[in-house]
Amino acid sequence: MTTRASQVWLPVAGIVTAAWLFVALMSIELARVTSAAALGPGMSVFDTLFDQVTFSVGNICRPLTDSELANGGVWPWVRVTVMWLAMSIAMMLPTAVPLIATFSDFSFANRERVPRRNIAILIAGYLTVWLAFSIVAALLQIKLSQAVALDGGLVSRWPYLSAGFLIGAGLYQFSPIKSACLARCRNPFATFLGMWRDGPSGAWIMGMTQGLYCLGCCWALMMLAFVGGVMNLLWMAVAMLLMVLEKLPRFGERLTTPLGAALIAAGAYSGVAAFI
Repeated sequence: MTTRASQVWLPVAGIVTAAWLFVALMSIELARVTSAAALGPGMSVFDTLFDQVTFSVGNICRPLTDSELANGGVWPWVRVTVMWLAMSIAMMLPTAVPLIATFSDFSFANRERVPRRNIAILIAGYLTVWLAFSIVAALLQIKLSQAVALDGGLVSRWPYLSAGFLIGAGLYQFSPIKSACLARCRNPFATFLGMWRDGPSGAWIMGMTQGLYCLGCCWALMMLAFVGGVMNLLWMAVAMLLMVLEKLPRFGERLTTPLGAALIAAGAYSGVAAFI
C-alpha cells in the first residue's frame, strides 16, 4: 500500500464511511417511530430490513418529540445539527476529492513547505463551512417541524413548499454564483494558485475558502432533502452522485443545465398537481 493511500485516502474513506453509517443508524431510529416507507420515495424497500435491526445510537438519533418542538431549546437544535453535519460529511466530503488530491500533491512534492498534517487541517477547514451550514439547516428543520410543514418521516407535507424548493434549486443551477463556484470546484488548483498560504493557518483558510465555493455550488441541492426526505438514504446517495458528477470538469458542464431544467419541471409538475 502506498504512503499516500495509507495517510490520506484511507482516513478520508474512513470518515465518509463512518458518516454514512451514522446517518443509516439515524434512519433506522426514525423508522422505528414511523416506517422506512415514510422516510421518502424508495425507502419502502428497507422496511423489512430495518425491522430486523435492533442496534440503536440512542438519544442523538431519536426523533424530536412534540414537546421538544414546542418548547425549543438548545439540545434539540444540537441533535439536529449533528444529524445534518453527518449528512454533510457523508455527501460532501466525497465531492472534495479533487481538492484533497491537489493539496496532497503539493504536500508529497514539498514536504518541508507543506507538511502532511496540513492535509487534515485543510479538510477540517472545509468541513467547518459545512458545520455552519448544518447549524442553519437544523434551525430551518426545527422551524418547519414546528409549523407542521414536515411529516413524521421528515418529508415536506406541503406540495407548494416542495415545488418551491425544486423550482428554486432548478433556477439556481443557472445563476452566475453557481457557475462561478462550480468553476472553482472543478479546478481547485486555481484556488491554491491565487491565494496560497503557508502553515497550518494557511491550510485552514484555504480549506474554508474552497468549502465556501462548495457551499455555493451545492446548498440548494442539499435543501432538497426536505423534498426527498431528510433521512432518505436513497435520496442522499443520488444527490451525492449528482454533485460529484457535476464537479467533474468535462462531464459536469453537460450536467448542470439539464439538471436545472429537470428540477424546474419537477417543481412545476408538483405545484400544478397540487392545484388540480
